[in-house]
Amino acid sequence: MANFIVSAGDICETYECLDLITASKSGEGDFDYQGALANLVAYAKKSGADGVIHVQFNERSAVGTKKVCFQDQTITVFEVRAWGTMIKLKS
Repeated sequence: MANFIVSAGDICETYECLDLITASKSGEGDFDYQGALANLVAYAKKSGADGVIHVQFNERSAVGTKKVCFQDQTITVFEVRAWGTMIKLKS
């Protein structure tokens, strides 16, 4: 099998569209685009896809509080959502 394909657009090879796929990565710290992409690719591989095309990202953040040693601490939570189309290459 060839390498797994990840593309932000279309590809020149003949393929069959399998399904839309979405994944996310969230937590304190920074926006984790690589983590969201890794989750997307892992799920696509488990689903038997040869690649994901038309990959896009969206991000959001929220400010909240959490208890640390019985005191409120302000935190920022970051989320990156990735989505695309799973494909199967035609021979």
